[in-house]
Amino acid sequence: MREEAGRIQAELAAAEKESQEWAISRRRVGAVLDEPAAGLGGTAVADPARRSGDRGAVRRVA
Repeated sequence: MREEAGRIQAELAAAEKESQEWAISRRRVGAVLDEPAAGLGGTAVADPARRSGDRGAVRRVA
């Protein structure tokens, strides 16, 4: 029983670490996407009208 509890606690710790890593990655990607593109003027926004499959188009707005 103790071995099982130890295994479950280890799995939980690994899952929590992975969750934290994903949260950090999402924040970093969000920060990059929120920044205006250098030298292109305007900001990049996803154009839902041009989505095809899982690839979204990006268009420039002035």
